[in-house]
Amino acid sequence: MDRKIGMLRDFETFLSKLGTIPDDKTKFYIHWVRRFLKSCNYQLDNIKTERVSQYLDSLEGDEKVADWQVKQAADAVILYVEKYLKRPLQQITSLAKDSTAKSIDQKGSLP
Repeated sequence: MDRKIGMLRDFETFLSKLGTIPDDKTKFYIHWVRRFLKSCNYQLDNIKTERVSQYLDSLEGDEKVADWQVKQAADAVILYVEKYLKRPLQQITSLAKDSTAKSIDQKGSLP
């Protein structure tokens, strides 16, 4: 199995088990994480706060990406990095402050 596909399938399984993301939104979370990973050349060592911030800033500057999509992308990427990869991120943007991913506790439930 291709490593890139495996990374995303594992995250999709994680989202399913977590149970806090509606099934009809999972494909969009996968989409944003795929784009983020592509921006990092699928190198997990490249995933740091600065890289996440750069990615989200690039989406904010893209006229083709609506504000709600940027928020969804922030939720997806922060969830991927902090909860799935278990790597802490510093405060990234105002989007991250209100991220759904930040409000998911260790048990995977929303407050």
